[in-house]
Amino acid sequence: MSRMVSNVLGTVMTLVALGGLAVGGIQQLENRVDHGVTRVDAAFPPESTRPPPEPEELTVLLLGQDWHPETQEHGRSDAVILLRVPAHRSSVMAVSIPRDSWVPLPGHGEGKINAALVLGGPALAVSAVEELTGIRIDHVMLIDGDGFGTLTDVVGGVTVDIPETVYDNARDITWVAGPHHLDGARALEYVGQRYGLPNGDLDRVRRHQNFLRALLTEFVGNAMPEDPLALYGLVDAMSNSIVLDDEWSIDELRELAASLRYLEPPDLTFTTAPVSGLDQVGGQSVVRLDPVRGDELWTAMRQDWAADWVRQQGVALSGPVA
Repeated sequence: MSRMVSNVLGTVMTLVALGGLAVGGIQQLENRVDHGVTRVDAAFPPESTRPPPEPEELTVLLLGQDWHPETQEHGRSDAVILLRVPAHRSSVMAVSIPRDSWVPLPGHGEGKINAALVLGGPALAVSAVEELTGIRIDHVMLIDGDGFGTLTDVVGGVTVDIPETVYDNARDITWVAGPHHLDGARALEYVGQRYGLPNGDLDRVRRHQNFLRALLTEFVGNAMPEDPLALYGLVDAMSNSIVLDDEWSIDELRELAASLRYLEPPDLTFTTAPVSGLDQVGGQSVVRLDPVRGDELWTAMRQDWAADWVRQQGVALSGPVA
């Protein structure tokens, strides 16, 4: 997930930065993005099974995954994020759906949401999220993540604050309480920890969100390189890590980036789909989502007041995370 989120942000902010270059430079960079990005077709389920379109709003499903271009095979999603951009484009809502969430997978019974990619590709992942939320997904972005370290290093690293010392026994790393300035390699270790956190994978989700918040702050602070050669390198790293649905054009991406150019960190709200508890199904650990509070959140997203709902519920990401 960390890789996916970081690269999504990097792509959008890179496209925003194109506005400061000459027209010829813009065209060259856009060509690099267009030619470097892998496309996936059949990314959406049959139209008859989907919620109705919302012409003004934009909803993007972001999927972190193990992508095997040589075989065109998908691995399980290590992250599922629903990104909602309202018509006014003055805010963005990002909702993480825990990868172990036990949900209906249309045509496949019930299962963990991270299995959708393996069982039916992006179309099944879209179908599962649309059935869960009632929100139509306009575009899909999948991230493999090779550009993650590059992006982190381009901004000069990212600082995160860890409230309590924790030990990652899978990597034999102790994270001492306090601020940590992370380069690309160290950031991978930070966002990748699952074991040793008080709430396991749920804390890992919050770490992902925390890192994205810190990274966004770096970008807003003019960390994006102005030198065209540096931009070329960043664009290459980002475009080589991204898989987009074949309906999402570079022109649309550029227009989206331009419409979001005045966003600041407080305009981006992070939260996690409401969880009622943890459970076991067939010997595997699963996350049970809260259907009542979940319906409230999805309704608020459809009506574009989800940020208010999150604040009222006190479930926005805030302060240091484990």
